[in-house]
Amino acid sequence: MSDTHHDTPAGRRGPRWMWVVLLLSVALNLIVVGLVLGAVFHFRGGHGDRGIARFLDRLPDVRQNELREKFRSHRTEIRPLRREARRARRAVRDVFESDALDQTVLEARLEEATAARLALLKARQDWIARLGRELNADERQAYLSWLRHKRRFRHRGRRFDD
Repeated sequence: MSDTHHDTPAGRRGPRWMWVVLLLSVALNLIVVGLVLGAVFHFRGGHGDRGIARFLDRLPDVRQNELREKFRSHRTEIRPLRREARRARRAVRDVFESDALDQTVLEARLEEATAARLALLKARQDWIARLGRELNADERQAYLSWLRHKRRFRHRGRRFDD
């Protein structure tokens, strides 16, 4: 005698492994959606140079215009450095993904990526130093306050000066 509730379409359930696969698929999709949304909010929120531009929006119009002109020149200086850092990271990834990993080439690409990243970091530090020279004491305090507020959302639980 067969169990009749398994023979009806309303009572039929798929094998347990199918439900596990379905749940894993849903979980993976949620992770991908979360990563995409995180990236969108990260780039929209402004980081690095774009973040400084957003801070300048908070200053009086006269100061915004003065500093934006200097900021434009910085962006033209930093854009090729940013492209080079991305290119160097891709070169490391390409070597690392190859079937036959050449350790010497990998180490050379890592050195290039480090040098490109350091050049980009140095250019950003130079910009912060220039910005510090241009801002008065109140504006510097406003900048620090803005950074604390901005980073509070990105690094919950950590202090700004940690």
